[in-house]
Amino acid sequence: TKCLDEGFAHTTYLMLFIFLGTIINVIFAATRITTEKESQSWLLLLATPLSDGEILFGKAVSVFRRCLPIWGLLAGHMVLFVVVGYIHVIAILHVLLLVAWLTCFITGSGLYFGVRFARTTSAVVASFALVLGLWILGPILAGLLMTANSHSDLPRMYAWTHPVVQVQVIMNGAGGRENARKPLKSLEFGEAEVLPRSQSEWLSARSTTATLVLVSGMYALAGLLFFQRARRRLRRHAFT
Repeated sequence: TKCLDEGFAHTTYLMLFIFLGTIINVIFAATRITTEKESQSWLLLLATPLSDGEILFGKAVSVFRRCLPIWGLLAGHMVLFVVVGYIHVIAILHVLLLVAWLTCFITGSGLYFGVRFARTTSAVVASFALVLGLWILGPILAGLLMTANSHSDLPRMYAWTHPVVQVQVIMNGAGGRENARKPLKSLEFGEAEVLPRSQSEWLSARSTTATLVLVSGMYALAGLLFFQRARRRLRRHAFT
């Protein structure tokens, strides 16, 4: 139990919660619509007085409710160890931003693929392909780019869009008993330990929060764009 006062332990727990929450979110977002198409109840729903936006919003709420238990465990972990003094309170805001953009982006894209495809398998495969492409294939390509051009800032910028990197940055600065006792202005987030070409850079709480807000806004916007595309195609692909 002594390891719980170290930041790396909470990094591991957060990665586990984020991984499970992402998987659950992908599956339920991609299957909310296609399961109704396959059960022949989708056309009945479209015949109701509900608008396209209301139908999709209801599906989005349903996805969030399905994911709520795992996010609840994550929230409980954060609050518990902030109270006992093992995590700095600023980490709650940072993790909230991370979960918010993950939920918005994955739910929006999953609903779009659910509208776009007639079969559950196709929608799930497309949703996982998007996630794997962004957060597994993308870092590999960024690493190859860094090898070819060591002076490029693109890999470092791309790394900030990865949820695992965000968890590491957050916990490097706010995790552990020592960091939890520091005043907010004294926190140093360990960008140098997880991001390429940043050996001399340590971010303050303010700059880390600003960067997380920016990335969260970009992903949230992408999720909303997927949602809008799904709304426009909702009745166009009612039979396919």
